[in-house]
Amino acid sequence: MTLKSRAELQLTKNKLKEIKTDIDTLERTIGEKSVLITKQEEKNKTLYDDASDLDEKIGQKDKLIGNREKKIYGLKKKTQELEKFKFVLDFKIKDLNRDIAPKELKI
Repeated sequence: MTLKSRAELQLTKNKLKEIKTDIDTLERTIGEKSVLITKQEEKNKTLYDDASDLDEKIGQKDKLIGNREKKIYGLKKKTQELEKFKFVLDFKIKDLNRDIAPKELKI
């Protein structure tokens, strides 16, 4: 072997070591990224589950609000009916009081 070929061989060996070091570094980085991805996937799953639970609770609250609004509407209708009866009864009371007033004057 000539001196030039030995130098080239040594350069090639050095490059090979550098490449192996780069490969090891990249494999460690891949491992770290895989761990991060796994953690993020778990976090995403947890957040998705939480969002699903909250959507379900929102649906339940919407139903409850709807039922209460129906009840309020019904009570308002009853109040209107009672107001009508009150008006009629007040009118009848006034009418009866007018009828009674002349009799009291005679007594």
